[in-house]
Amino acid sequence: MTDLSEVPPRLKRDVGLLPLFMLSAGSVIGSGWLLGTLNASEDAGPAAIISWIIGAILLIGIALTYAELGSTYPISGGTARFTWIHTGTLGGFFAGTYSYLQAVAIAPIEVEPSLGYLNAKWWHGLVNNTTGLLTGTVLIIDALISPGGTGLVYLASTSRLSYSLARVRFLPPVFASIDRRGVPWFSIIFGGVFGCFLFLPFGSWAKLVGAITAASSFMYSFAPVAAVSLRKSDPDRLRPYRVPGLAIIAPFSFIVSGLIIYWSGTGNVVKLDLAVIFFLILYFIARRFDPTQAPIDFKAGAFCIPWIVGLTIFSIFGGSYVGGYPSVFRVKISHHLPFWWDIGSIAVFSLIIFYYAINSRLGPERVNTNVLVAVADAHQEDLDLGIAEPA
Repeated sequence: MTDLSEVPPRLKRDVGLLPLFMLSAGSVIGSGWLLGTLNASEDAGPAAIISWIIGAILLIGIALTYAELGSTYPISGGTARFTWIHTGTLGGFFAGTYSYLQAVAIAPIEVEPSLGYLNAKWWHGLVNNTTGLLTGTVLIIDALISPGGTGLVYLASTSRLSYSLARVRFLPPVFASIDRRGVPWFSIIFGGVFGCFLFLPFGSWAKLVGAITAASSFMYSFAPVAAVSLRKSDPDRLRPYRVPGLAIIAPFSFIVSGLIIYWSGTGNVVKLDLAVIFFLILYFIARRFDPTQAPIDFKAGAFCIPWIVGLTIFSIFGGSYVGGYPSVFRVKISHHLPFWWDIGSIAVFSLIIFYYAINSRLGPERVNTNVLVAVADAHQEDLDLGIAEPA
């Protein structure tokens, strides 16, 4: 029998077919199928069905770009690594940070409705009614298991993300710490504590969803840029799937991402900016204690800064329906962008940032080197996870 103390620590990932299915289902079915439809119906009534259709049409372009990137570069941590390949460290940091933020917010999002379901009065009536006893019991069990299971799944996946960010040295090394049982203990604790703090600035399910929507849209906005940039800087690589009409779909999807970020609300965008600044401080701390880190590729990743700052400014000066601020630092804002003008302005702004990002990408030689490094790093992580064989 091998002494556990003699085995180098690595993440534990042994899962069968049924647990894998339950993890997949749990990551998809949370509280949104109840509260999301409820909130949409309260705002739009029966027309909420149309909004789901419009949303699917708008987002399908982003899904297609990820399909091309994922089939061309089949590596773990793609949401950050796709951008890192063609922008280097700065762009990779922002993409990885938004990926982490959208995941870490899931657990508190699912905790809040679980508590709400328990405190609701409607189910007490069902349980007290003999004929509704079974129905009420089933609904409550599902209302707790569904969001609770999703929260647990994303608490684990969040620790995996922060572990990866530490491995690529975007976070201090302590985030990559794992114990002898294969548990990334620090990343789990940090994710849980950070998730609890999210209740302070947001507090409600709807506000947390607005924050995760903005973070996810920032994360997704990097995919269209990566797809076009890598076609230009890495044109000879085999692409099992190529998005038809990428020259049109990519900039359109980038515009859609910018609009969704804007529509998520001024307060959510500003608070998300503060969270990014917090992780930027952690990044510079990591660089301070690791002098061997590669230089910051500012030119290739610089587009992220005007993209984030610009959308924040648009949001502050946005109309009342997005919660634009009446004043900033006690300076009154007397004019806000009216509806349609704000949409048109963001569309033009997004196109400027999109083509600026494409033209500031890394060259073919550097991109090819980054691809090799990304593949090697991803394979090493898989070795640590115990899901790959040594090359």
